[in-house]
Amino acid sequence: MTNNTQLRTLIELYRIAGKPAISGVYLPLQFDYSPHTETLLRELITSPRAAQYIVADELTVDGTHLQSFTLPIDWKSVSITLKLPRDSIQRFHNSIDDLIKFPSVRNGEFPTDFYIIDIDYHPGDTTIPPAVQQIKNICRLIKALSKLAHYHDKKATDGEPRLVFIQGSDGKSKSAILQPTITNEMLGYADIDCNIVEQLQDDYAMNDVNHHIEKRGIFRNTLVEYVNENNFNFQQLIEHWTDFRLAYDNNLSVYLSGFNFHKARKDVAAAELDFSEKTSKTISDLTAKILAIPLSLLAAIGIWKLNDLTEQFVALTGIIFTSLIITLIISSQWKQLRRIIHAKEMIFNPFSQKLKSYPKELQGDIESAIAELKKNERFSFGILVSFYVLCWIPTLVGIAVILYKEIS
Repeated sequence: MTNNTQLRTLIELYRIAGKPAISGVYLPLQFDYSPHTETLLRELITSPRAAQYIVADELTVDGTHLQSFTLPIDWKSVSITLKLPRDSIQRFHNSIDDLIKFPSVRNGEFPTDFYIIDIDYHPGDTTIPPAVQQIKNICRLIKALSKLAHYHDKKATDGEPRLVFIQGSDGKSKSAILQPTITNEMLGYADIDCNIVEQLQDDYAMNDVNHHIEKRGIFRNTLVEYVNENNFNFQQLIEHWTDFRLAYDNNLSVYLSGFNFHKARKDVAAAELDFSEKTSKTISDLTAKILAIPLSLLAAIGIWKLNDLTEQFVALTGIIFTSLIITLIISSQWKQLRRIIHAKEMIFNPFSQKLKSYPKELQGDIESAIAELKKNERFSFGILVSFYVLCWIPTLVGIAVILYKEIS
């Protein structure tokens, strides 16, 4: 047994019989015995629709007319007249032109079971003719465009659906109306790349989540502009599909460039603010600890009132210990500031390397941010150096007081 459809069985029998001329819907065939032919004939004769395909009194086996659709076990030749199906697209078509006249094909439904006589083609064949592949591509495009259209206008007098695309901007809207069709001329056009339309046809794309909604909008707007500017119908759009794709790619590039510009500008501003806060924090964190310097200075001056040398040295030791602790704290903040600067350079270096490729406005923003951050860094380092000096002043004052008292 084979896995053929009934139409495929008819096609194989037709080919085995040498593809004789077809008289209207009637197909007279003659066969000599072969195992494959017998299998096909038995499939046809025993099928539920055998009476629909086999003309009564037109089944002859070895010269004998059979009254019933029963094939003998042993036979040498068979003559049979078949009535070809004509009630659907799953049928014998004289040419490609017959196939593309079906409304379902114009609506983007490519059939899976049919036969084209003049080119001897069935979808189950290994090689697909270029013209059939073009029909398949156009059907894919029509189906994808149907999903992208804002709505379908089915109120036309000819009953054919029309795809309506709407472009809205500044409270105004324009529309483009396309009536899908497939003609013989379209089969000779350049290959149609419908992958981009199929990627955009769904509200959410599994493989392209970046700017998907925006891309759908850009595609629709580009289509409305392109069709209206050139006064194109569907066939002309397909003829100039490559030019339309170029227009869409250009519009998409403009959008993405604007998006990248604003994103880069936002990133620069956020980085500048973040590093300014971190740099300021290295100083503000020292504020409470630096208050120990005035207290140490008062303690150093207080040594003047101590007459015992031992008491003076104990007081001085406390002042030195305080200066040392503050020095270690300042050193820690110095290292923290260096780490912040290193992180800033890692963030801003990519911007600096691409500086010339950015718009002038963005170049100015980046240069200004880097300059302000460097100014802030110099100021912070200056404050830390000042704190280094100030934290040892009480110690120096204490030593000076002790020496002065001892000398005097």
